[in-house]
Amino acid sequence: MTIQFPRTDIIDGLKIVDGALQPMWRHDYSASPARTIVKDLAPMLWRATYRTAPMSHDEAAEIEADLLTLQGGVKLFEGYDPRRPLPLDNAEDALDGVTVFVISPDRLRLRLTGVPVGFKMTKGDYVSIDDGTNLFLIRAATTAPIANAAGESGWFDIAPALHPSITVGMPVTLRFPCARFMLDPGGVSRQATGIFEETISISATQVIE
Repeated sequence: MTIQFPRTDIIDGLKIVDGALQPMWRHDYSASPARTIVKDLAPMLWRATYRTAPMSHDEAAEIEADLLTLQGGVKLFEGYDPRRPLPLDNAEDALDGVTVFVISPDRLRLRLTGVPVGFKMTKGDYVSIDDGTNLFLIRAATTAPIANAAGESGWFDIAPALHPSITVGMPVTLRFPCARFMLDPGGVSRQATGIFEETISISATQVIE
């Protein structure tokens, strides 16, 4: 089987016991007599860290071979937050065919369409939006009213703000919502947990092209 990039199987193959996404703000700070002024230099990126369960050396070698195909960050993989891989209100439905319905003028609020009747975006849920080039990962900052009979969600606040390339009608992923990542320099390590077992840890940073 030919390996396809960005790889979509890396995280599922890791047998994760620990994992998280953390925001990495790209700001410039300057001081005034009254306060420190913060200015955005570029869109926020997500930083991912993952650690596997203890495994045999042979199992670890297979995972290391998968990570080796990423060429130290040259090739990308898709990753999600294992602490919240599914929307809290609905972890069973496929939730296919969801798209961006309405965007507020300040790009800090959002409505979706194509969701089940009665579906509710819950504060803390992730949303992945595909603009054709990038996967943008945002998080619900408020809980929305339930979706109406037309499958349109209520308004919910989001963070970070939507990227300018995101427009109405773009496809949305609510189950295992991903961003695309590159391995950090030195971002793969193996640690022995016994004579016959070890764990693998990785760190990676989101890529926006």
